[in-house]
Amino acid sequence: LSSDNIARNPKRTATTMNALIIGVLLVTLVSIAGNSLKSTVVDYIADQSTTDLYIASVPGNFSDDMLADIEAVDGVTASVAVRQIPVLVDGSMNSISTTEDLSTLSLVNVEPMKGSWDDLGDAAVALDTGGAMSKLGTRTVVNSVGTTYEMNYSGHLKNTFDAGSLGFVVSSAEFDKIAPPGTGVNFLLMTFEPTKKAAATRAIEDLTRGYGNILMIEGNFIGRIIESVFNFLINAVNGLLGMSVVIALIGIVNTLTLSVFERRRELGLLRAVGMTRREVRRMVRFEAVQMSLLGTLIGLGSGALLAWLLLRATDLQDVTFSWKNLTVIFLLGLVLGVVASIAPTRRVSKLDILASIKTE
Repeated sequence: LSSDNIARNPKRTATTMNALIIGVLLVTLVSIAGNSLKSTVVDYIADQSTTDLYIASVPGNFSDDMLADIEAVDGVTASVAVRQIPVLVDGSMNSISTTEDLSTLSLVNVEPMKGSWDDLGDAAVALDTGGAMSKLGTRTVVNSVGTTYEMNYSGHLKNTFDAGSLGFVVSSAEFDKIAPPGTGVNFLLMTFEPTKKAAATRAIEDLTRGYGNILMIEGNFIGRIIESVFNFLINAVNGLLGMSVVIALIGIVNTLTLSVFERRRELGLLRAVGMTRREVRRMVRFEAVQMSLLGTLIGLGSGALLAWLLLRATDLQDVTFSWKNLTVIFLLGLVLGVVASIAPTRRVSKLDILASIKTE
């Protein structure tokens, strides 16, 4: 009976479902396209940031005992001990870094664009930022105590976020020529086992809690910021689009109410031949659920197809279908159908049988 009642006036039913279809389509489109774009951007940034935790001693150096305790934390897979100083390079603020063995920088994916660390010699390499500072040649370096040093800037580093945190990289011997005496390890780049990352970070926080000059920054912080921005935008847009779904709910309520009013004599006859109030309410409720279910499924399918076509047209390879989000949208569509039936079913339950079947 519910299916027959919906098919009785297909034009009205289609008009009622249009708003729901469009609303669900847009929510699905934003959910799939937004999450796919977010996943692509965040994954790309994560690939450019190997380090899980940056630890800096500002000012001063790490003691040997502190370094040993940090590196002994369970879950640590790599710890690159860096000596770094702030300098002026041709009058612009920058930094120079080194390690005892430059090849250890490869553990955090910091490598020269050409050749290997063994080929560095007395030269310096840095990230190519595209500005005047990235032009190769001799650079005048001034350290914090005013000592001047002519640096041979001869190559670039591979483009990663970790490379950008080091400034100019030189050999340990060249670093000693420009660094003030006593400059020790003051910067650590650390990686952890994925399953022990949180525990290892907490353990290091406990180790360094009593030292006011220790600064810790989790790796890929830019990726996390961008991910939170994407989440906010996706949720905000979906919230606005959700209003169209609420409007569609009102449309279903109006359609069912009008349908009940037009069929009051028919409903009265059904009651007269033995249909109970509960069965009549269930029939009307199924009408609402069927309309919302059909509209939700069409909207989901159309939105998913449109999102896939849009993303493929932009050559985006990572198309993310969040089945959790799609399931939530589907279930919300069903809930809306049940909610939309509340007012019409109440009207049906109060229907007077004799008044309904009476004719002039």
